[in-house]
Amino acid sequence: MHLGVLLRHLGPHTDVDAVRAAARSADILGYHSLWAVDPRLAPSPMAGGPPSGLAPVAALIEAAACTERVQLGLHLSAGHGNVSGSDPSALAELPPALARRLTVALDVGDLGIDGSAPDGRTSNGAGFDAGPDDAAVLTALRAMRPRVRSVLLSTRSPDRWGRFAALVDGWFLTSAPHGHADVSWRTVVTAAVADAFDATKVSLVVRADVVLADRPLSRHRSTFCGSVEQVVDDLLEVETMGANVVVLAVARCRHLDEVLGGYAAIAEGLELRSSS
Repeated sequence: MHLGVLLRHLGPHTDVDAVRAAARSADILGYHSLWAVDPRLAPSPMAGGPPSGLAPVAALIEAAACTERVQLGLHLSAGHGNVSGSDPSALAELPPALARRLTVALDVGDLGIDGSAPDGRTSNGAGFDAGPDDAAVLTALRAMRPRVRSVLLSTRSPDRWGRFAALVDGWFLTSAPHGHADVSWRTVVTAAVADAFDATKVSLVVRADVVLADRPLSRHRSTFCGSVEQVVDDLLEVETMGANVVVLAVARCRHLDEVLGGYAAIAEGLELRSSS
């Protein structure tokens, strides 16, 4: 299992120099991939309110210009009302240096076959973004596939994943460290890998929204929340489920040094546990 990291390109005090510094650090330290995210899909506290910093595609262009080895990824919303620089049309004129290294994870929402969310709510329910319809998803997938290295589908709905699985290279799954009312991500991962598809032919990428604590939390903690050792436990469990890549997204950090320090501590702990 490889480790990727979420590029710090959103939030206060984030500019081109900060993005380039973070990208160079990830490249030098040997991370597998470096990801940018649509502001609407970003982990707390990036999400909410008008986004500041760099748009995801702009951030990846900067990252591609100052790195050589690390792969690049974009977690992109296919829903309505995308901010400028985050919708699929933004990929139309990608620089070749970025496009050949870029994996796009297209988030298509959680709409089920019957028009309901996995917990039974309909698209009219409060707090539920159904995402685009099937025709819009097909259009987006067909438009981006020739332009980038690979395409993943991001959804928490097994039904929706199944409808588009043949058109993508794998599944991008975002963890829910603060809990969700719909379907357990562990259940979805297990079903997709064990029952529906050959795990050796389908890439499984998990974004781990990490909240680090100074001391171990109780057994009722959320996934990827707790001490470094507890987060490493969760990552090892994800590895047993067949994940090819885990993208670390350290939330609740104000400064770039804190973010990079959190990534480094987790990577070191995972390496030590894996080699023991």
